Amino acid sequence: MKITQLIANLKPWQSMFVAFMFLFSFSINSQNVGDDLMAATNGALSTEQVTGSGTGCAPCGWTATNGTNYAPTNGNHGPVHSPDRMWKMFANNSGNGEFVAQEFSQLPLGTYTLTFYHRWTNCGNLDYSNGGPALSFKKADGSGGWANVNDPIEVPQSNCGANADWTEMSVTYEVTEVNDYRMQIYKNGANGLNASLHLDTFSFVYTAAAATSDCSFTLQLRDTYGDTWNGNTIDLLVNDVVVGNYTVDSSGTDFVSVATAEVSFGDVVSVSYNYSGSYPGENQWQMVDADGAVVSSGNYYDGNGDPVTCTDPTAINLAASATTDGGSATFTFDIANFTVGEAGSGADGHIHYSLNGGSTVMIYSSDALTLSDLPNGDHTIVFSLVDESHQPLDPAVEA
Repeated sequence: MKITQLIANLKPWQSMFVAFMFLFSFSINSQNVGDDLMAATNGALSTEQVTGSGTGCAPCGWTATNGTNYAPTNGNHGPVHSPDRMWKMFANNSGNGEFVAQEFSQLPLGTYTLTFYHRWTNCGNLDYSNGGPALSFKKADGSGGWANVNDPIEVPQSNCGANADWTEMSVTYEVTEVNDYRMQIYKNGANGLNASLHLDTFSFVYTAAAATSDCSFTLQLRDTYGDTWNGNTIDLLVNDVVVGNYTVDSSGTDFVSVATAEVSFGDVVSVSYNYSGSYPGENQWQMVDADGAVVSSGNYYDGNGDPVTCTDPTAINLAASATTDGGSATFTFDIANFTVGEAGSGADGHIHYSLNGGSTVMIYSSDALTLSDLPNGDHTIVFSLVDESHQPLDPAVEA
């Protein structure tokens, strides 16, 4: 089960920010499994403007750097790992934090593998007692900032020396929300990391597409008066477990999508309307399926609406309904993906039923069935689908 939150009501200043940010980040709205978003290089988009130690080149094709140079091979740095240059974080940088970062626009859902190489030089004051450099993977928070997707990961202490071997580090991330993301490596020389850290040959590979869900249901909200639902909220539940709480501040006649539940066959999606005061008809919600059809809805008057079940369209299903008239009952059948008929007719099987726990009766037609001369009172009847050999289906299909 997967829940994808959707950005609603992007303000004009936010739209300008996003448009500006996209100019300086990888735009990857469509990717194939195996694509390397940084082309298996040191991660730079261009090195044409780089001269000397790269002090005049920031960020050298990356989104952002601080206290970091784009350095060539020399006696102090040792050889680069990539064909041209490597990042060099200075030993102390006057106690200021140092980082390199790259941003990715609207990552598709799926699994990504980040790989890079690192080593240290001038390590006399290197001390990991308080932790090493931090590798972070962040997502846009919708307010111009970044929030960690998971806890930062320590870059382990690697070999030290200009001629030391490079150490490879590889981390896998699962993207469960289409959003803008930022990869960042940070260290602070005043916190025991008073040595030069070198970073090179970054790759960020789309290693697996997101698993395909069986059903997709999107929760949409509408606020007639535009006052953020006047304190009301709505819970989204999958199999009676709350997976998110939502509100909306959009006014007007259009519904706004706030979350999508990607679920499997048999899962039930529902909502719980948390009422704290509103005008009649002010707040409405609806659930739409992957085809855009409204499958459940509610408002101030009818609250939580009906739950929606993810149903396999290829599954065998049996439903029965009954009407009574005096001492008789007539049953009609709704059967999916199963043909009822005589053995040898090419049918899939037939129907068994038992009335009030009595003996089993066989019927070879899906036409309406009428039972007569029933005594007054309550009765229980169980219908089940069986194969030509009278064996119940596995799993059993009953009504």
